[in-house]
Amino acid sequence: MSFTSETKTMLCRITHAKECCKRAQLYGMLLFCNVFESSKIKYVTEHSDSAELFCRLVFDVYSAECNHYVTEKKQSGQKSYKMTLNLVDARRIYSDLTTKNSDINREIFVCKNCREAFLRGAFIASGVILNPHKTYHLEVRTDSVDIAEELCALCAECNINVKISNRQNSFFVYAKKSEEIETFLAFIGANKAAFKLMDAKIVSDIRNNINRVGNCEMANLDKTICAAQEQISAIEKLKSAGKLANLGENIVYTAALRTENPEMSVGDLAKIHVPEVSKSCVVHRLSKIISLSKEL
Repeated sequence: MSFTSETKTMLCRITHAKECCKRAQLYGMLLFCNVFESSKIKYVTEHSDSAELFCRLVFDVYSAECNHYVTEKKQSGQKSYKMTLNLVDARRIYSDLTTKNSDINREIFVCKNCREAFLRGAFIASGVILNPHKTYHLEVRTDSVDIAEELCALCAECNINVKISNRQNSFFVYAKKSEEIETFLAFIGANKAAFKLMDAKIVSDIRNNINRVGNCEMANLDKTICAAQEQISAIEKLKSAGKLANLGENIVYTAALRTENPEMSVGDLAKIHVPEVSKSCVVHRLSKIISLSKEL
């Protein structure tokens, strides 16, 4: 099951005690369904719970029966559910829900929970959310730019930040940031999906931190190895010239430890001295070796 289907299944299980919220949710499903006109209503989905919810709301709110058709794709076996209404019921429902003043009828929102119910219906009808373990993306599709713009405004009123894009003659109200998607999901009641998104973000952040630490450690290791190679080359150069022994017992001792431990950082090299010396002391001795080797 896709993350979209899983989320819609959760949303379809939410019930409303108030008639106004049922009506608002059905309105959201109708406004973002395939056809919502005075002469025709058609709701098509591949999500069985959504199809069942649509029929139930139509009956509960308007005491109307849906004509229900099921088709199945031969290759994939994927079922498609199509619901239609007779002409009389379609006209009655369309007349009750629509208004000439705007594309989204705000008069439908009677109580404080009606906006939540409407947005839930809109998402169930035409929403998509991608698996957050792969990428962050949520969108609701419509064929009307005016409805898309009003949906954006409605989301803004609910403190949800979304944007509009268009492709292939459709308009998409979308969110790409995890925080925005979490807010939208939590508002419409998809709390489990919101928590899953948060978990995915935490896992992603941990992985990114591990990668950053690993990259930093690798860079430091490369830096240590390059520095050690330069120091060892300088030691060998002084040895070949017979100059190393003349630098004193302490520098010769540090040079020997460096040659034996090319992978060690200067700090670790200082700790294996007997007696132990400071990091700055080792840096000074090795710098002197490099400086003298350059004079040869």
